[in-house]
Amino acid sequence: MTATDAPVAAAPPQPRWTVPSFRRTPGRYPLGVEAVNFNQLADLASGLPVLSQHPRYWSIYTYIVKSFWDRGLTPQTTVRLGRFLKPHEVVFASAALLCDRHPELPGIIGRDTIAPHLREARDDLRLDLDYLGQNLGGYGQVYRGAMADLGLILRADLTPGARVDAPMGDLGASIANAFGRAIAGTTYARQHAGQTEGTIPLGVVRELAQASCFCRLGEVGTERDLLVDLLLGRLQPPHEAHRNRAATVRLFLDLAQATDGLAIDEERFRRLLYWGADEEGGTWRPSSSVEPAWRRWWLARHRELMVGALNALFVHFVRWGLDSGGALRPQPIAEYAAAISALRPSVDLGIGSATLVETTLSAVVATLDSFVRADGWPMKAGTDSPREDRILDRARRGIAADAPVYALVALLIALRRVNVFLEATAASPAEKAMLDDGGIDRIGTSVLVEWVDRHLAAADSLADVLVDLLRTFVVRQHLRIARGKLPEDTFRFHEDGGALRFVDQGDHQGINPISIRFNAVASALSELQMVAAPFGQPGHRPTPLGAEVLGV
Repeated sequence: MTATDAPVAAAPPQPRWTVPSFRRTPGRYPLGVEAVNFNQLADLASGLPVLSQHPRYWSIYTYIVKSFWDRGLTPQTTVRLGRFLKPHEVVFASAALLCDRHPELPGIIGRDTIAPHLREARDDLRLDLDYLGQNLGGYGQVYRGAMADLGLILRADLTPGARVDAPMGDLGASIANAFGRAIAGTTYARQHAGQTEGTIPLGVVRELAQASCFCRLGEVGTERDLLVDLLLGRLQPPHEAHRNRAATVRLFLDLAQATDGLAIDEERFRRLLYWGADEEGGTWRPSSSVEPAWRRWWLARHRELMVGALNALFVHFVRWGLDSGGALRPQPIAEYAAAISALRPSVDLGIGSATLVETTLSAVVATLDSFVRADGWPMKAGTDSPREDRILDRARRGIAADAPVYALVALLIALRRVNVFLEATAASPAEKAMLDDGGIDRIGTSVLVEWVDRHLAAADSLADVLVDLLRTFVVRQHLRIARGKLPEDTFRFHEDGGALRFVDQGDHQGINPISIRFNAVASALSELQMVAAPFGQPGHRPTPLGAEVLGV
C-alpha cells in the first residue's frame, strides 16, 4: 500500500447503505405521450403485442399451463409454475431454432441465450439455461397479458382467490389439447414431457421440431382453425376487444389484397395507411367494408406523427441544454427561446423564410390549410404539398440544427389535417374518444387543436407558438411525468433557481418511435395461413381462408 492509498485516521466514518435509496432509471419515453398510442393500438389489436411474432405460442403456453395443472403439482404458486414452465419453454424454443425448414426465425423467446448453446455442437440440451430473469419466462414477459386478452388464460393476479394461472375453461383446454395431439407421437411427448431438470438429447428436440415448430402450424388443421377463430373472437363471449381485433384482421387482409405484388414492411405500411400511396408506386384505398377500422388506424398513425414532433423538440432542447453546460450550471429557458425564435423556415416548405418572430401563425396556417384541403379526404395520392412525415424526417428526431422548425411545421400540418378529417364525415364515438384520449396529462389531440386555435385568436407569431409549445408541452410535460415516476430518476432536466439543470440520460440520437404493431399482425396472418406469403414478400394475397374472413 502506498502513502496515497493509506486511510486518513482523522476522517469520520461515512454512512453506508446496503440498498440505494434513489436509482437512476432514465425511462424510455420522457414525455409520456406514447402511452396513448400504446393504449389505442392495444384496443385495435388486443392479444397481439409488439413482441408477439408467433401465434402458435398461444397453443404452447396454454399446453404448458394445462400440463402443470393436469400433473397436480404443488405448491400451486406462481413460483412453482415458473419452475415448471421455463424448462419447457427452453425445449420448444430450441425445437423452433433447430427446425430444418427455414433459417433462424425471429421472435423466439430466449434466442440470444439458447441459439449460442445449440451452436456449440452439444449432444444434449440443458433445461436450466438462464435466458430470462422473469420468473415466468417469455410467457410472463411477453404473452401472458395477450393470452388473457384473448380469453385463453385466467390470470391469478387478476382473479380473487386464484393462486396460479390456469387455462380458461373449455376454450383453453381445447387449444392446449389440440397442441398436445399435434406432438403426441414424438419421443419428447412420450418420454420427456414432464421433465424439468437435467438434459434432453438434441435428437429428441430435432424430432419434436417436426411437429411443434411454428412453421408446422398449417399442417395441424384443427389447431390452426381454433387459433383463427380465437383471433377473430368467434370462440369467446362477445366483447368490443374481440370485434376490434377481427376488424383489424380484415383491414390487413384488405391491405394484402391491394398490395399483392409488393413487399410491405412497417415503414411502407405507415405510408400506405396514412397517404394511400408511396413513392415506389404502391397504392391502397381500403374498401368500404374495412373503412371504420382504417379510420381508427389512420388516427393512430396521425397521433404517432404528433408524438414524433414533440419528441424532436424535446431532444433538440435537451441537446442544447447539455451542450451549453447545463449539467454543471442552470440554463435559462429564455436563452433557448431566443435562439429558436431567430430560426427561419426552409424556403421549400412554402410558408416563407422570414424568421419565426417575423412570421405570423395565421399566415402560415392559411398556407398550410390550402395544401391540406387540396390533399382532401381521403388524401389524394401524388400531391406535391408538404407532408408531415417527410418534414419530420428532416428534423432527424431532434438532431438537426433547425429541428424545432420542422417539428412545429409538421405538427401544425397534422393538426390542421384533423379539421379536414372531421369536416369530411363526423367522427364516430370511437374516433372522438381517440382524439380526446390523453387529455391535458398526456396531451390529447383535441388539446393541441384547441391550443392552436387559441394562438390563432391571439394573432401570435410562429415564435410565440414554438416557445409556448416548448414551455407547455415539453418542459412542463416532462417535469410532470418525471415527478410522477419518483423515486425512479427519469429527469432529463429539473428546475434550479428559475432555470433548468440538465441530466444526460443518453437521448443524443433521438427517441425511437413505438411500433405500430404491423409486424405482430402481419406475422400472425402469415403463420395462420390467411395470406399466401409473409407481407415482406410479393405474393402475399389472401388465401382462400383469408378471402373467406375478408368476405370476398
